[in-house]
Amino acid sequence: MDSLKFSTTALHTSTPPIAWEGGAERHLAQPITPAATFVLPTGIEEPGEPVYGRYGNPSRLHLETVLAKLEHSEHCLTFSSGMAAAHAMLQTCRPGDHVVAGNGLYGGVLSQIRQLTQLGVTVSFVNGVDPAAISSAVTEKTKLVWLEACTNPTIQVLDIADTVDRVKARNPTSWILIDNTFLTPWVVRPLDLGVDVVMHSCTKYINGHSDVILGALLCNNQDIFSNLSAIQRYRGATPSPFDCFLVVRSLATLEIRMEKHMASGLRLAQFLQTCEGVKNVQHPLLPSHPQHSTALVQHQGKHSGMIAFSLSSGAAASQFLRALRIVKSAASLGSTHSLACQPARLTHAMCTQQERDEAGVTDGLVRLSVGLEDVEDIVEDLKQALNVIC
Repeated sequence: MDSLKFSTTALHTSTPPIAWEGGAERHLAQPITPAATFVLPTGIEEPGEPVYGRYGNPSRLHLETVLAKLEHSEHCLTFSSGMAAAHAMLQTCRPGDHVVAGNGLYGGVLSQIRQLTQLGVTVSFVNGVDPAAISSAVTEKTKLVWLEACTNPTIQVLDIADTVDRVKARNPTSWILIDNTFLTPWVVRPLDLGVDVVMHSCTKYINGHSDVILGALLCNNQDIFSNLSAIQRYRGATPSPFDCFLVVRSLATLEIRMEKHMASGLRLAQFLQTCEGVKNVQHPLLPSHPQHSTALVQHQGKHSGMIAFSLSSGAAASQFLRALRIVKSAASLGSTHSLACQPARLTHAMCTQQERDEAGVTDGLVRLSVGLEDVEDIVEDLKQALNVIC
């Protein structure tokens, strides 16, 4: 090797073996593997060995392994965004299939599901937190039932076990997907309750720092995994190694972040209930919440930092958001920073008025994602913003 020319030396000088002495366990922060392709010792693809970055790499495998353990899942597949994960799942549907979906889903997913009708898939939208309504819509052709553990943005909670029992009684072959983005496995593990697939927009609480866009699908069924794995491998919507590294980093603090999100969120929900001009405060740990008992049992009295409440009009909601100083008016949620938005003009802006009405997304609705600031500072910020509109 000493006789090699300049550029060849720069390319082919190996890492000293001592750098990897003791293996990966010696690295408290896992190394990032940015390689787009890997050397094939035998010249062909061997099972379990890295081949090409889109097929998989050590950084992505590490994230998928950690997330699978947290969700009690046999399999995890990550994607370049939550919407890419949703799209991958919907690509398992074929002409003639039937899909049942909650009418209060995130607007982007509602739009994707609605587009299935152009491909010969029939869709039934139902109340996504009513197990009887959900199961009643299931037929012998129902391939997929798509629901949220906690609805975006109205913060309604689904009784997952009851829903699974009812749906499987109607059609044991139907796949049930639960979007667990708003709650995370720290609050509930839907696979433990009989669900077939769990989805996450890891951009939100799973990563929690507003610096990654990434999605995930998790399942225990080998057939579902094989279908989704082929889609992940050949459709190309896979995350970067650096983003995977950042999400693994964030999972290490998920529990302590969620504890503060929950405590601060409940304090703010209780405060908002006392405020003039604020109506319909939605937080599952408030006794007034329609699914309060479900949150106490199914979620063991836990929640995230998500709250919804209503002001008198769309104009009042817009004025309130402009008046905030600490809380940022922005899309997304689950961040270190507190974020608020007007869903009718943001998360559900792509929906029709009828779809927003069915989802309970009124013009005056405000969604609040409580961050990690001192909660009393947020109380004062909400107070001064409400004073502006009163």
